[in-house]
Parts: sequence; C-alpha cells; structure tokens
Amino acid sequence: MDNKPKSLYACVILAMVLPTVGAFFYFVTLGESPADKIAYGITKLFTSAWPLLVYFLLEKRMATDISLGLIKAYEKTSPWKKHLKSLPLGLLTGLLIVGIMFTCYKYTPLGDYVRQCGELVREKTESLGLVEHFWIMAVFISLAHSLLEEYYWRWFVYGRLRLLCPPAIAGILASAAFAGHHYIVLSVWFPLWLTILLGTAVGIGGGLWCWMYQRQKTLLGIWLSHALVDAGIMVIGHELIMSR
Repeated sequence: MDNKPKSLYACVILAMVLPTVGAFFYFVTLGESPADKIAYGITKLFTSAWPLLVYFLLEKRMATDISLGLIKAYEKTSPWKKHLKSLPLGLLTGLLIVGIMFTCYKYTPLGDYVRQCGELVREKTESLGLVEHFWIMAVFISLAHSLLEEYYWRWFVYGRLRLLCPPAIAGILASAAFAGHHYIVLSVWFPLWLTILLGTAVGIGGGLWCWMYQRQKTLLGIWLSHALVDAGIMVIGHELIMSR
C-alpha cells in the first residue's frame, strides 16, 4: 500500500461512509422517534470534529516524517486576493445550476413528478417541526450547512483522497460518497427512479466542486456556489410544502 500509512486510508474511508450510515438511522430507521435527533446530532458532530481530529492527532504527526510525502498536501494559506478571485466562478456555477433546477422544475415533466411528491415532503417537514421556522432553517442550510459540507467533503475527504489516488479518481470517489447520504434522504420523499436521478445530480455537483477546489485551492468560491444551490432548493422546497 505504497508509503502512505494505513491509518490515513481508514480515516478517509470512515469519513466517506459514516454520513450515509448516519442518514439511514436518523432519516429512515429511527423514523420520528426522539432518537432520530440524537443520531442526527451525533452525525453532524462527527462531520464537524473528525477532520480536525485527524489533522491534529494524525496528520501533524505524520508530517514530521518527510518520507511519507504528505507535507505538500497541506495547502499554504493563500492571499485573500486569491480567495476573492474564486468568487466569479462560484457565482457563475451557482446561478447556472439554480437556473437549470428552476427550468426543470417549472417547464419539464420532471417538475410535475417532483410536485406530485409535495405532500410527502410536507408531512416529513412537519414531523420534524420545521414548517413554522422554514426560512430560519433555509438560511442555516444555505449558509452554515453548505460551509460545513464544503469543509468536510471537499477540504477533508477529497483533499485527503488526492493523497491516496489520482485527483480524477479522488473526485469520483468523494462525489459518490457526497451523494450517498443524499440518496438516503431523497428516498424518503421520492420514488426510486427520481431518488437515483436527483441523488446522481448531487454527485455531479460534488464533482464540479471538487474540480473547482483542485483548480482554485480555496473553498470560498465553492461555498458561494453551494450556498446558491441550496438556497434554490429551499425555495422549491417551500413551494412544495406550501402547496396543497
């Protein structure tokens, strides 16, 4: 297994799998029991803390060994100018994806199928107690949660997979793992074929953001893109749960 430690492989594989396993528990298996909120909290705590634990407890130690060839994996802090230069592409890709989403939702048969599932979406949202505070949740998901996902999936998962395999393969693996928990969540609301279609679209979006991260070496533009996409999803979601 070349000169890279098995522990790094294990850490990345766990990071790829656990969010999907967690989503299966808190969104499917545990249903609407109080335990689902506990499982959700544990999953989000893991995604917040695991990258930092790996970095400070494993990678810092490994970085002292030049022979591991991992030192160059730690991107140096870029000047703010470089971060800001990533924003136009982030804005462009975000608006483009949102435009495609709304076009499909408003003007294609796909939108009709999605609207047919509106009652299921509303029931699940109501069971979670989110209808009355929908826009608070929407702002949180669009801004904070999108940043958490970029930190976890692009900076950590994709960033570490690049150390273990070529960037193109790393992007495919990271994007498939990123789509995993979305498949689980979507399966609660939509039929299998639509779950696969929408979940795969999420994976393609993840692949685009991996490419942007590889090219730009900053999360700022990707975060903007991701936040715009999530905001668009929230607008469509609001229309679904408010329609009768």
